[in-house]
Amino acid sequence: MNTYISLFSSAGVGCYGFKQANFQCIATNEIVPRRLDVQKYNKKCKYDSGYICGDITEERVKASIYEQIDLWKTWE
Repeated sequence: MNTYISLFSSAGVGCYGFKQANFQCIATNEIVPRRLDVQKYNKKCKYDSGYICGDITEERVKASIYEQIDLWKTWE
């Protein structure tokens, strides 16, 4: 399965091509909650835990992204 992580993608419009090519979004990060809500509405990630809101320079946010990567590794 082809996967990707989406960073700085605003409402996720730029990821549409990945979805069309059958890529699965592991995690997406946005600092603005409203933008992440649009991504959730469009079902960008398979699992709710993949939607990570916050500043990517914070350790908590980076750790959440890495946790999603590790989670997907166990499902391969």
